[in-house]
Amino acid sequence: ATFVERLERPRKIIVMVQAGAPGDAVLDELLPHLEKGDTVVDCGNSYYPDTVRREKRLSELGFHFSDAEYPDEKKERSIDRASC
Repeated sequence: ATFVERLERPRKIIVMVQAGAPGDAVLDELLPHLEKGDTVVDCGNSYYPDTVRREKRLSELGFHFSDAEYPDEKKERSIDRASC
C-alpha cells in the first residue's frame, strides 16, 4: 500500500505476474489502493478472455486496464485481438 500511495497520480502500474489466478490475486490486492483514473497494465501473458473480463471489471470501477502481450504463432490469441 505504501508503494502505491507514493506513485504520482493518476497512477500507471505494470503488473508482471504469471497468467491466470496469480494475476487476479494481485489485482484483488491492488484495487483497494487505487483511485478512479489510475491505469493498470497486465504484462502477464494472460489468456484473452481473462483480459476482457479484467478490463470490464476495472472499467466499471473507474480504472483503465490494458494488456501488453506480444502474441506469437503458438498462441491462440491473434494479433488483431491484442490491446496494445
